[in-house]
Amino acid sequence: MGIDVSPGSLMVMIFFSLIGMVYIARGRKKGPMSQVVYGVTLLIFPYFVSDLVPMLLVGLGVLALSYLFSFG
Repeated sequence: MGIDVSPGSLMVMIFFSLIGMVYIARGRKKGPMSQVVYGVTLLIFPYFVSDLVPMLLVGLGVLALSYLFSFG
């Protein structure tokens, strides 16, 4: 079990990690603590999901959950 180092996977990892960092920063400053949990999830999950398509699906699923539960 290793991390896929293809360019697409690396870009997806960086993209979701940056969004996770923003969620953590917003959650610590003014938002609910659930944003911190979503941010940590977005930072950590790419290390457990190594293929590109599942990584995209899990990341988009976490973002959809954060949107639904914070605005819905």
